[in-house]
Amino acid sequence: MKNQAVDQYLTAIYKKYQEGSKKEKSRLLDHSELITKRSRKQLIRRLNKISKDPSSVKKSGRPLVYSKEELIPHIKHLWMSAERISPKRLKASFKDWLPKYKTCPAHLKMQLLKISPTTLDRYLKEIRQNEKVQKGLSTTCPARYMKNKVEKSRHDWASQFSRLMGHL
Repeated sequence: MKNQAVDQYLTAIYKKYQEGSKKEKSRLLDHSELITKRSRKQLIRRLNKISKDPSSVKKSGRPLVYSKEELIPHIKHLWMSAERISPKRLKASFKDWLPKYKTCPAHLKMQLLKISPTTLDRYLKEIRQNEKVQKGLSTTCPARYMKNKVEKSRHDWASQFSRLMGHL
């Protein structure tokens, strides 16, 4: 039997297998071993895979903090308006740009102000993948004007350290 036929057969007997007693399950597995010519363990694994519907399985990991579907269009608009600058510079520019951005609701502006550059980079990665790339042209876009106008917020640890330690 081909894999597709085996899957169809196992979905047909799945309900009986789940509701049956241990003897009934054993009998069903013996019968399906003869029909499919697969090992007992493989059939049990396939039956267990059938039981896991994507809708019933809870997503693992940390819950989302930001409403991704609502934020992506606004991030894309701001990123394109800022000449596709890096996420660090884009995050730094939000404090200047967001008060002037009228089409964005207030709760999304708050999320955009709280979002980290790393999360911005993850969202921009999706935007970059969905863009249609023209063949033969470079995908890099030099942000000649915006790049130098927006400073990255960073700490100058060396100057703080030398001020604390003094000069030798």
